[in-house]
Amino acid sequence: MPDLLEPVPKLNPTPISRWKPEGKHSFLLQRLAGARPEEPFLDVLHKRECRRKFSPASPARFGELLHLAHSAKSSYINDAGFEVEQRNVISSGALHAIHILFNQPSQPNWYWYDPHTHSAIEVALPRSVLADKARDFFNSSTAATVIWYVADLDLISAKYDNPLSLVWRDAGAVQSAHSLISEHIGLAYCPLGISGMAEAALLSDERQLQGMGLALVGDRIV
Repeated sequence: MPDLLEPVPKLNPTPISRWKPEGKHSFLLQRLAGARPEEPFLDVLHKRECRRKFSPASPARFGELLHLAHSAKSSYINDAGFEVEQRNVISSGALHAIHILFNQPSQPNWYWYDPHTHSAIEVALPRSVLADKARDFFNSSTAATVIWYVADLDLISAKYDNPLSLVWRDAGAVQSAHSLISEHIGLAYCPLGISGMAEAALLSDERQLQGMGLALVGDRIV
């Protein structure tokens, strides 16, 4: 059996603030003008597949993916003192401890997605071998954007004992949402079998961050 213990809400949790990288600069992301609202959800389910051929993701489609999955619709401080948010993706305790980082093929650095401003903030981590390793999976991956799912273990640990299984489930839920949304808006999406655990430790000296997986996304090649 895996060495995972049952997660339990703490009797006396100690709230902490969300992790946010101190980026050098940021830019606003675009959105798709109309995300095919007439398409039935069953059609999306029937057509969904992991697509392994990519051209560079259009800024509007990529921005729409992140907006539909992660933009904060509301937030408030709950009775325990934690900032909780309502987003389209599910999350343990509504903490949304899974962060979205991405590297575009034309950019040397990683960027962090800010769900409150729909913007990208550069993080102090060069592209390194992680993005290159991800793009080595498929022939056309050199044109793909790499998405990196990173968990804030300190945040989830502030509310739960034995929280590791929670962040793995949350990361899987986020990737499932990305797969379905990508199918709906016309992106090619494929999760990968690497996590980026070692590289996540380089993102912060103050927080315990863990890589939870990577994926490739781009416009489709017919």
